[in-house]
Amino acid sequence: MNQTIFDNFIAELNANIRKNYNTIARAFEKEYGWPEVDSVRNEVCKCLICGLYQAAITLTNHLLESVLKKALIIDESAKNKAEQCDITNVFDDATKKYANKNLDFTINQACRKGLITKDEKELLHKFREQYRNAFSHADSQKTFAGNSIHATILTTKDLDNPEAFFKKVFADKPNTTLSAENNVIIQGLIQSIKAEQEAASYFLTIDGVIRDLCSKLFDVNRNEIQNPQLEDLLPM
Repeated sequence: MNQTIFDNFIAELNANIRKNYNTIARAFEKEYGWPEVDSVRNEVCKCLICGLYQAAITLTNHLLESVLKKALIIDESAKNKAEQCDITNVFDDATKKYANKNLDFTINQACRKGLITKDEKELLHKFREQYRNAFSHADSQKTFAGNSIHATILTTKDLDNPEAFFKKVFADKPNTTLSAENNVIIQGLIQSIKAEQEAASYFLTIDGVIRDLCSKLFDVNRNEIQNPQLEDLLPM
């Protein structure tokens, strides 16, 4: 083990944990009361606390897709269930209907069923393009649209020493602006910066939408969400 790398890693964690924890404390400490998705919420929060911002965005994308599909399945199963149902197959029909649907469809369907508002639908469609499609598909045109960085133009002779080359590009007095959309050598750096700046606010917004959805799906106050029981999800 490289002790220096390990010590630097621990030092970086210690420098950021308290600040990051305070940013998402309520979302981390207050469960949805929905075990199937609370584990994902918990991991997103831990990614944010530890400064794993790109991982947090990717997992927030998964959280959103998972919640919408599960909510649609539960909602439809509850409304269509017979007086007597078998827990082994009560969700079968709704699962076949929604499990393979894309995010565009599930957002629209959740709005039609009253699980999210029209404003939330519009916001989620914006995030679908900005974060889900961009990050999950590594679409540089969407991820880096409008992003640029000041840099120094160098010549091919500087390629003899790659490490020194990149230091000169970004450390010397800049003489140009590089667009990130089509320049792969700066995309990793800009994506890291964007994720650090945006991951927490993205997650907290999605978290708020999910808590509103839970209050409708489980008919409880969003601030007092309890663990739902099967009989609560599938009323007689």
